[in-house]
Amino acid sequence: MAKQKTIKTQTPTRAIVSSRFLLALYAVIPLSFLLVTLDYLLLSNQLRDQILPKNPSALAIWTVIFIFPHITSSLITLLDKEYLNFYKKRLLVPLLVIVAGVISINMLMPLLLEENNFRTVTIAFFVFYAAYTMYHVLSQQFGVGMLLMKLKSSGATYETWRWLASAGATLLYLMVFAEYLLKGAQLGAYTVYSIAQLLAWVLIGLASIQAIRIAKQSKRSLGTAYICSNILMLWAMAAMLWLGYSFFAIAIPRLIHDITALTVYSVHDQNRNSIKPRNYVYKKLAFLGVPPLILCALLAIVVANSLQCGGFLLDSWLGFQSISDCALSRFYTPASPSNALPNSMQVWLQIMFITGFFHYYIEGFIWKKDALHRHHVSFS
Repeated sequence: MAKQKTIKTQTPTRAIVSSRFLLALYAVIPLSFLLVTLDYLLLSNQLRDQILPKNPSALAIWTVIFIFPHITSSLITLLDKEYLNFYKKRLLVPLLVIVAGVISINMLMPLLLEENNFRTVTIAFFVFYAAYTMYHVLSQQFGVGMLLMKLKSSGATYETWRWLASAGATLLYLMVFAEYLLKGAQLGAYTVYSIAQLLAWVLIGLASIQAIRIAKQSKRSLGTAYICSNILMLWAMAAMLWLGYSFFAIAIPRLIHDITALTVYSVHDQNRNSIKPRNYVYKKLAFLGVPPLILCALLAIVVANSLQCGGFLLDSWLGFQSISDCALSRFYTPASPSNALPNSMQVWLQIMFITGFFHYYIEGFIWKKDALHRHHVSFS
């Protein structure tokens, strides 16, 4: 009697987002304060005043890993036939609107408006970008917190908490990137900077009260710890700015947010493509034999830095000097004596704003319960 042939079947490699790992990312807060303490005790604040830049984006190693890579990762994950068909009604028109809006404000307005009017438009645009950025960052962190507490991300208390925190964080963001503008403007006996600082503290305080009300409903202690860590993050940002360490005020939320996002996308891509690659990019790279769990972050970093370097190269040919610190005061100033065009017309800035806005937009719906992305991500 012939032996029956055994058929070997490949089982999916199911990856899970470690909730404890996501919580551990907040250890950057006490570590940052430890560095501040050592700087004061041992270095007479040399770390603050001479070594660290005001913005971590001024460090090459920072830009290689953070900010843009997690944005490109979110866009790469859409390069999937089923996903494109599922989301297509929500992608094309908004993308065209974003492209038209960014190009109009940054490249057409300087040619059509007088300098003072263009400056006003630029400031309004930057404030909107700052607000949308902080809303996006905190929406992700708060959404994960609600999931870990096993509560619904909805209701008046949650929305009030999110908007209060976003408003406070936006003011802190502007205090870094529009520092000179805010310090140069007066309202009575006070600078706009000092007023913004006080208002940020008030808003974060009110957001903390809302967070406590939500945390009392938590069904999981780890989720409660995660929510408390988010509030601690906001107070840490405010404290770092007060102490003069704007580097840490930006680095703390960016590190937490970006690594959280890359972790979730890596798990998603692993579960979506582990058996049969469905994403066009992973199909092309299947010959490497690298699992999507690892390839996701590597791919995001390579694509992001290729785009950034390409943008910088085009800008150098056009006579621009890259403004990695993104200070608002440099957006509307001439690029150089040989190039009278304002820095806002840089090619790299158009790429950054367009992909940034589009990323913020799609993140608002691809992780909802009715979206395909949620089918491939689970948390421990």
